[in-house]
Amino acid sequence: MNFEGLVNVCVFIGGCSVEHEISLISGLQAVLNMDKSKYNVRVVYLSKENEFIYLKTFDSLDYFKNGCHLNKKVNCYFKRIGKITYMVYRGKKWKVDVCFPIVHGSGVEDGSVAGLINLLKVPNVCSGVTSSGVAQDKGLCKRLLKSSGVRMCKFIEVTSESYEKKISKILNNFSFPLIIKPALLGSSIGINIAYNIDELKKGITSALTFGEKVIVEQKLDDFVEYNMACFSNKETLITSLVEEVKSDNSYLTFDDKYNDGGLKEVSKENRCVPANISKELEDEIKSYTKVIYKTLGFNGVIRVDYLYDKTNNKLYFNEVNTIPGSLAFYLYKNYSFKELIDILIKDALFRYSKNDNLISSFDSNILSVKNLKMKK
Repeated sequence: MNFEGLVNVCVFIGGCSVEHEISLISGLQAVLNMDKSKYNVRVVYLSKENEFIYLKTFDSLDYFKNGCHLNKKVNCYFKRIGKITYMVYRGKKWKVDVCFPIVHGSGVEDGSVAGLINLLKVPNVCSGVTSSGVAQDKGLCKRLLKSSGVRMCKFIEVTSESYEKKISKILNNFSFPLIIKPALLGSSIGINIAYNIDELKKGITSALTFGEKVIVEQKLDDFVEYNMACFSNKETLITSLVEEVKSDNSYLTFDDKYNDGGLKEVSKENRCVPANISKELEDEIKSYTKVIYKTLGFNGVIRVDYLYDKTNNKLYFNEVNTIPGSLAFYLYKNYSFKELIDILIKDALFRYSKNDNLISSFDSNILSVKNLKMKK
């Protein structure tokens, strides 16, 4: 795709998700770091009811306090005319060259927004429908990656229908303490630790209020959490530094990640970058990260979270974030946030151009068949 002027980038933020506010933080960071000499940026805010609202300005989180963003709101929609997609607001048409979804959580990051972008036939900076959906479902993701040789802690999936049967299986095959988490959420929302059967049942019941499926995992006694980001630049995978995540809690909580208006997400208080680890462990994390990226067919930048069992000296895959908080820019020492965003947008355009000539329809004369009978 060739552009004579600025590239029009449509950024999506918000959405019907319990991680709605985290999306606003990540979105603002990204928008403020987009090179305005290259990109003409428009922001579409998805309200908690999934209204499409065009934001004329987005330079501060204060705009969202006390509902100011809903005063005199400007709704928008998308229209495809020929081979061009437009965002329409107040009767104006704005051509969309590339979409950049910066959304978190079930209902948006799970492939829902990616599906919309597919229908609009516009380059997508982030992962597609299938990989996004798989990554959002922690149980399905673990089952698929297991076949690729990625090591992970013992786990079991529980639904409201299988609750009673699975409780018995957990008691027979696991030992306390256990980690309980909603299968379709991130940002440490809805996570509990169970030290006995009563806490196990309460934890599962609580987690089921966030979604129809829950993951129960064996909790490690003495572990360290390590993270690594990865993105694709014209089919070359670029991994980040390894970070060690620090917390005074038994796991990294929501407050650990996003206290102080999200600034703690990139602060030095609870993160050590680069992690003080051996070359062997760093190579293992890098190898796993690339396998995960390729196996699940990701695009854009992802962040993979690991647990390292200090007792047995073993690395375990924990989960993957297809649109990580702050786009994980702080894990790259050789790229500024602005440079990272520039690479991601250019890679989206590269991938789209590469696939633009693929056959997407099949001509058939089936409708011209005489006496075509339809069953009632």
